[in-house]
Amino acid sequence: MAQVIPIEAGRHPERCHALTANGKSCRNRAVENGFCRVHQPPEPPEQIGPFDADRVRDLLAFLARRATGQYDIDEFGFDPELTEKVFAPPIRQLYRRYWRAEWVGLENIPSEGAALLVANHAGTLPVDAVVMKFGVLNEHPAHRHVRLLAADLAFRSPVVGPMARKMGNTLACNEDAFRLLDGGELVGVFPEGYKGVGKLYRDRYKLQRFGRGGF
Repeated sequence: MAQVIPIEAGRHPERCHALTANGKSCRNRAVENGFCRVHQPPEPPEQIGPFDADRVRDLLAFLARRATGQYDIDEFGFDPELTEKVFAPPIRQLYRRYWRAEWVGLENIPSEGAALLVANHAGTLPVDAVVMKFGVLNEHPAHRHVRLLAADLAFRSPVVGPMARKMGNTLACNEDAFRLLDGGELVGVFPEGYKGVGKLYRDRYKLQRFGRGGF
């Protein structure tokens, strides 16, 4: 039997310690070091010297493995190294600087073993699936990969389809879902299907009836 874990945020979250441009206290919730994501202190510049040399060596080793075919993919086409080295860095910048997602209850996601993450779409483009996948990869202590179940339309697209496969996603069907869970994978699903991405902006947080393309 599935266990439903309630997630509750604090009633009185800590507020940001910064001041706004007009000298008033910022009303955003503090997420780290007493500041909100907007007023976070600037990150220190990247190190130079040995760090750069290590990065170059790592890049050359990665290119050598790709050129010689010495890398692993699973039966679904998932290429974890390509995901982490190529796809993750630019998406990570969007995740941190544009989407600026906040997580509550991340500790409820297990560090190992099978689990199913069930979510609703926020309408229009399904970027929430990307936020879920790379948010868990970045924020969770175990840096796990979420294996998303997607509608067939995603895999029929000429560019998106191959990329989705490389990042570990697969078709939303019973067979693939059970195989992933039996293999101890972390699986993500959006059971609203196409109806979830067709919402109006004002209905973005309203759950739609599970329909075609859902699972």
